Amino acid sequence: MKALKFFQQQGLALPTVLALSMLCSVLLLACWRNIALSQGWSRSSVERWQLRQAALSGICKAATAISSPAAQANKNMRLSYPVDAAQWAQLQTRLPVNGCVQGICRPLLHLSNHRSDWLNRTSGANSLPAQGEISLVYWVEIWTSTSNANQVGGAFTYRITALAQASNRNTQAAWQAVWQPATTTVNDTAIRLADLQTVLELQP
Repeated sequence: MKALKFFQQQGLALPTVLALSMLCSVLLLACWRNIALSQGWSRSSVERWQLRQAALSGICKAATAISSPAAQANKNMRLSYPVDAAQWAQLQTRLPVNGCVQGICRPLLHLSNHRSDWLNRTSGANSLPAQGEISLVYWVEIWTSTSNANQVGGAFTYRITALAQASNRNTQAAWQAVWQPATTTVNDTAIRLADLQTVLELQP
C-alpha cells in the first residue's frame, strides 16, 4: 500500500511541476514584454523631447536672423526681410499666394493651422544645419503691425513655424511662435524663447 501511494504521489507531482514551469515561463515572457514596452516608451519620449527642443531652437534662430543686419546682407538670398512698409508691399508681389520662397511667406492666417496643412511649406522653407539625425526647416509669415507701424522695431509682426524631423524614424514635431519685436530690440542679439509672444505646438 505504501508503494502504491508513493507512485500516486509521484504521478501527481509531475503534472504539477509542468504546470508551474509553464506558468513561470508565461510570467517571464510578460515581464520581458513589459520591459521592452517601457524601453520603447522611454525612447519615444526622449525623441519627442529632442524634436521639440530642435523646433524651438529653430524658431529662436529664425527670429535672430530676422533681427540681424548680417543676415539681411546675405547676398545669396534673393529675398530679404523688409524694414519698412514699402519693402513689405514690394515683397508681396514676389511671393506665391499660399506659399513661401526662401522661408518667407505671405500672411497665411486664412488657412487652417494643423501640422498636416503646413507640410507643403517645406519646399519653400529655409533649412538649418542638422542636429544629428534631426533635420530642421522654418518659414516666416510677415504682416504689418497696426500699432507701432511708424517705429522701425515694431513695424512688423512675424509668425515663425519650425518643423523638426528625425530621419531615422520619420517622426516630426512642428512648433509655431508669434513675435512682434520690441522697439528696443538690439540688432545681432540672440532672441530667446521668452522674447516671443505666443508659442504653441501644431497638432497633426
